[in-house]
Amino acid sequence: ERALTDEPCIITLTTTGKIGRKPATGAKRATPGRDDVIAATTLSSTFKPVFAITSEGRALRLQGADIDEVSGRSRGADVGKKFGANKGEVVLTVVTPDSEPLVLVTQSGLAKRLTPEAIAELRHGKPVISLKGTDKLAVAFTAPEGVDIVLVTTDAQVLRTAVGNISLQGAAAGGVSGM
Repeated sequence: ERALTDEPCIITLTTTGKIGRKPATGAKRATPGRDDVIAATTLSSTFKPVFAITSEGRALRLQGADIDEVSGRSRGADVGKKFGANKGEVVLTVVTPDSEPLVLVTQSGLAKRLTPEAIAELRHGKPVISLKGTDKLAVAFTAPEGVDIVLVTTDAQVLRTAVGNISLQGAAAGGVSGM
């Protein structure tokens, strides 16, 4: 049996809820299915933690080596089962602690950012944002300083803002009004 070594890898999340790992170098290009689109990617390694950020505002944690390898037309395993998500909980994105700041926006329009250092300290299942009542996390993504983001409501109101205008907060904070 081959010994596992710490190697760079790319973690992908698809719109059909599949998560997979492929080598960062020398890999044969995988061909996703016709109805499968990559929703998020993050650069990691087999020994680094990978976090799945969910609609319930939780961070679910695995090691890179625990994620199935992508092969052929397969994009990996079911992300909810792999990370142990609750029934009805949706994985919105995957991140690593050495990525850019994480932007979080709730369905009620609250927004905040988390630093990579704050992400690194998270334990499995711990919240990344304090949600009130029935509020859910609508979107989670990484964004570098100096870019603008666009928030759109269900009734077509649009807000374009610099990502730096969204405050950096700790994981226990609930965010500030984004819309």
